[in-house]
Amino acid sequence: MKDNKPLPIELIEPGHLQGWYTTLPPSLNDLYRPIHNPRVKHGPQTFMVMTKHAQKWMKTFMSSMAPYIANIHLDPASIYRLNVVYFSAQFLRKRIGKKDGYEERVRRIDKSNLVKLAEDCISELTGVDDSHFWRGEIIKHAVPDSEPDSFYFELRRLPNPW
Repeated sequence: MKDNKPLPIELIEPGHLQGWYTTLPPSLNDLYRPIHNPRVKHGPQTFMVMTKHAQKWMKTFMSSMAPYIANIHLDPASIYRLNVVYFSAQFLRKRIGKKDGYEERVRRIDKSNLVKLAEDCISELTGVDDSHFWRGEIIKHAVPDSEPDSFYFELRRLPNPW
């Protein structure tokens, strides 16, 4: 399936976009860190800032995808379905250990934690606010160690419900 990859982003038909990227986004657990500023007199003294790892991933994703989306226009007033498929060997353990009397093969990587930064970047690239992503599916797919991590996304316009 991945050997026949299309361009990083391509328009399949009006309102239907798909793309590939070569690394997984950072988990939601690794997106932000707290910064404490005791000099703030009024309001909260703790602020959440994006981690350097997340900033670097976002910058690299955006700069590598931008040339391919320059001539693609999506209707920002429409609603969309965003499907995301993550490919990684990290989803399964190399060695199987016992936990509560059964073999645990699946690593604790939550698919929903992987979607936040990818969704924000896709929103920024396409000019479609992520509040317009009404439906979607998030899938994890385990691949052999020899294959690099990657993810596929598909954004498809839905009929307006109004």
